[in-house]
This record gives sequence, structure tokens and C-alpha cells, in this order.
Amino acid sequence: MHGESRWAAVSVVRILQNEKYKGDLLMQKYYIRDFLTKELEKNDGKLTQYYVENDHEAIIEREIWDAAQLEINRIKEFKRNHQIRELGSSSLEPFYGKIFCGCCGGRMVKKSRKKCVALHKFRQRKGWIL
Repeated sequence: MHGESRWAAVSVVRILQNEKYKGDLLMQKYYIRDFLTKELEKNDGKLTQYYVENDHEAIIEREIWDAAQLEINRIKEFKRNHQIRELGSSSLEPFYGKIFCGCCGGRMVKKSRKKCVALHKFRQRKGWIL
């Protein structure tokens, strides 16, 4: 894999959620809460935000960016309606989706309250991997 460029999914999602890539600009997303420590805080309505359309040349066509927003929102709504959680989002299971098998790369899954097993064992029994 040396020399190959691969896009991480999180990078693509960040691009698709950032209006700058379609040529727009949202000012004051964050503000400096304390000028001495230069601590940033997300602007949740405390300060006025300004949205400028066509501020600069777009990297992604507006129609494609808008279509991606519709798809992102559709997926979020589907997950919400079907109680599907994101990997690692459970405070009750802090390692959910974060530990992977060194043999097959499969996600570690909880089998019971007392015993956890690797997903690759299930795959081995089914004959999916050697």
C-alpha cells in the first residue's frame, strides 16, 4: 500500500459537510471565548453568523453538494427511525466498534455479558475464511 493515496471516509464526510467546498462561506462558526488563552468555542447562536453564497470558486458543484446533503440526511433519518447507532457511540460500551481482530480485521463483538469473542471465529466456523 506504499505510495497509494486512499481517502478516509471521515475526510470525505467532512468535505461533504463543509459549505466551503461548494463555494460558500459561513462566518463565525467558532469564536474566541477567552482572548488570553485563545480558547475557541462553537457558536451555538451566541454571536450572529453570516452566510455568503458564491464567496469563492467551488471545488464541488452546488448540485452535487446539495444532493449529498439530501443523502446524508436520509441516512441519518433512517438510522434514527431504526435505532441504528454509529460505531463507538455508546457510552455503555466504550470499545464498541473500536477493537478489531488481528487475523481477519473483523470487529470484535460481544457474545455475552461475561465473554467476548472475535468475529473471525464465527467466519471460520462458517467457512468464510481459512
